[in-house]
Amino acid sequence: MVRLLGKVAGMTGPLPERRTALAEEMCDLVDADFWMWVHTHLPQGSQRPTAFNVLHGRMSERQLVVFYENSYEPELQTPEMAPLLKLMRRGKPFTRRRSQMIDDRAWYDSPHVRLVRKPAGIDDFIFSLYPLGDDCWSAFGFHRTYGRPVFTPEQARMIHIIASEIPWLHHHQPPENANTLLPALTPRLCTVMGLLIEGYNRKQIANQLSLSEHTVRGYISDVYRHFKVRSHVELIQRFAQGNGQDITPPT
Repeated sequence: MVRLLGKVAGMTGPLPERRTALAEEMCDLVDADFWMWVHTHLPQGSQRPTAFNVLHGRMSERQLVVFYENSYEPELQTPEMAPLLKLMRRGKPFTRRRSQMIDDRAWYDSPHVRLVRKPAGIDDFIFSLYPLGDDCWSAFGFHRTYGRPVFTPEQARMIHIIASEIPWLHHHQPPENANTLLPALTPRLCTVMGLLIEGYNRKQIANQLSLSEHTVRGYISDVYRHFKVRSHVELIQRFAQGNGQDITPPT
């Protein structure tokens, strides 16, 4: 995750190219088989979001067709739609595994899954959505083909933490203050951040990198300032626990 966030900081070019490069690496990170990143519109009262600005990778032709059918054919009752809409109505960022939204029995007994998803090889997923305002969302989907193991909570948390740290990359157009939102993480800062997350203290980092403790103190301050944390413990918690929006709250 640290390496990816550092890489994003140095990306140039159009936003779709940067999103694609990031999604490809996130796909490898969680061992997904294919991915999609879309902007979607959900007007008040609508029962189905409408996708636009679609990006995808590693999908078969049939899988892509199924995605578009699911997005635009109102008579198709996809089993995850009701819990997904419920989460979107809250208007907050969230990440969910398929099993958090619909249990195994309901999923595999669904006619849609048996007749559409299974023949296309589409099974488990992680969805991560970020609200953009005006009823629009930025939405990741990472998928596994039929019959593979389900995604783990740890894999969903990695997706959620990365998605939470790139608000500027979610937008359809770069925000006016995009330059100030770009992660100003140099390779050295990424190295220091990685060692901090591994539990190294200032003295240990200085020894490992052959730097003075004074220099390392400055680097650590820069990392804290960027991620808006006040302590080593808070930084570790942020990358180990995220903000909790990948966890289904108890009922």
